[in-house]
Amino acid sequence: MKKALNLFLASVAAAVVVYCALSMVYGAASLSVYRELSSGRDIQLENIEKLKSINSELRHSWENLQYDRDTLAIHARQLGYGYAGDRIIRIVEYGGVSRPQINAGDIVSVSEPVFLPDWIIKICALFTFILVFAVLLTFVWLRR
Repeated sequence: MKKALNLFLASVAAAVVVYCALSMVYGAASLSVYRELSSGRDIQLENIEKLKSINSELRHSWENLQYDRDTLAIHARQLGYGYAGDRIIRIVEYGGVSRPQINAGDIVSVSEPVFLPDWIIKICALFTFILVFAVLLTFVWLRR
């Protein structure tokens, strides 16, 4: 009876070790998931810095347009506006002045981390329990 209990406990211990090891390496809160999320965080932080610099440039342009009449007139002329009474000569087949393109930043998405579902890890631990128990039971049976 005591040998059977020892075999059972050894098998349970092996299954627990396998479950813990697989969970730490491949589970939902594992080291590989942490590494993927950390790299995604770094990508997001780089994008935030780019967005801050774009925001600074746009704020500077907005302040120039708000307080400087000459800059506002030049910008309006680039957009195709003019003063009342201006004479405009339009050249056919000429595309006109290119309008300034404002970059508002890029959308950065980070992929979902890949991990083993918990039920697969539990099945691996169960198979480990069955295998270790069968092997230990076979050794005990062969020793008789």
